[in-house]
Amino acid sequence: MKRTVETVNGPVTYTLTIKNVKNLNLRVGPDGEVDVSAGPRVPPEAADRLIRDRSGWVLRAQARMRSRNVPAVSPDLTRGPEVIFEAVERLYPLVAALGIPKPEVTLRKMTSRWGSCHYTRRRITLNRALSAVPTECLDYVVVHELTHFLCPNHSAQFYAQLAAFMPDWARRRSLLRTYEGLLRDRSGL
Repeated sequence: MKRTVETVNGPVTYTLTIKNVKNLNLRVGPDGEVDVSAGPRVPPEAADRLIRDRSGWVLRAQARMRSRNVPAVSPDLTRGPEVIFEAVERLYPLVAALGIPKPEVTLRKMTSRWGSCHYTRRRITLNRALSAVPTECLDYVVVHELTHFLCPNHSAQFYAQLAAFMPDWARRRSLLRTYEGLLRDRSGL
């Protein structure tokens, strides 16, 4: 739900999302949109208070987002979800050589992430919107998730392994961030 709060820095409009989370989470997206997620027992006034307390940070973050010289990107809406499965098939041999069983792959609409790995269940879930990003970004997400079968966290060891598989992963991740608007896209990608 959209809410607007009067702060010492002027009004701030944000989207409040009720989720199964322990803490209030405040984010400013690449488009400058302000989001707060809160647990079901947290009153909306607590989110308003967070916005009031952090309004200076919110406005600075929004200004930073506006000042970025990120080129306009156009998603490729002509590709279907099969490109995601093809990428997994093409990249799986990287971890297969290390004895990792082939994971089950599921696709779904996700609003805050590109993928997730459930290494104990041997499953990765990928965002359907990945079909609209460049192949190099799609490949980055697939390799990132496959790497979690070797390192289930984001430790230095994880990033070392990711770099061994994909030396330019950081550049690809930066490019992928220019497509974050697809995460909020309601068109059903």
